[in-house]
Amino acid sequence: MISHPPSGRARMRWPWVAVGAAVLLLGVATVTNTVRLSRLAQETHNAHRDAEVQSLASSVAQLRGALDEARRQPAPVTESAFSAEKQAIGERIARIEQAQGSMARADDVTAQTARIDALQKQLAERQAATRPTRASASGAARHATPAPPPFAVLGTELRAGVPFLAIAPPGASSPAQIRLLRAGDQEGDWRLDGIEPGAALFTVRDQARRVPVHAR
Repeated sequence: MISHPPSGRARMRWPWVAVGAAVLLLGVATVTNTVRLSRLAQETHNAHRDAEVQSLASSVAQLRGALDEARRQPAPVTESAFSAEKQAIGERIARIEQAQGSMARADDVTAQTARIDALQKQLAERQAATRPTRASASGAARHATPAPPPFAVLGTELRAGVPFLAIAPPGASSPAQIRLLRAGDQEGDWRLDGIEPGAALFTVRDQARRVPVHAR
């Protein structure tokens, strides 16, 4: 079977069909974009309107708060009312002072003066009585015999050219209880300041003490 080529008219129809389809697609796309733009504009308008409504609501709330605060404040006092109240208070104070002055009698003042003089006399007597007691107590403290050290001094030793003081607790019976002190060491409240021939120098509660040292 022999096929015949299409005629010239059929060939000319295809471009027009393609153009029509393209125009149709372009129209559909244009309508779709127009609808989308319209929706977007509406949403933008609604968003702006909501923001304006919220701003107006916030302003209204602030104005209401300021109005309530102004209502709670006390009414302002005029200068004339203040002067009148000040004068009334001054008159009341003057009347009270006058009443107190009339109630104070001369005999009451004399009695109060006598009581004050008696109290001053008693205070002076007590102060005079406590002064000798304090003086005697301080004198007794000065002349009191200083307490002996709470350890026994055994002697001195020289190690590497450094002098040491050997001490032990009272009644110690073991060599392990012997302790060697050098200058700066402390045993209880007794701090060793130095070692001299035949004596050890201590400081006990800010007081200098000299303890004899017997030769070992």
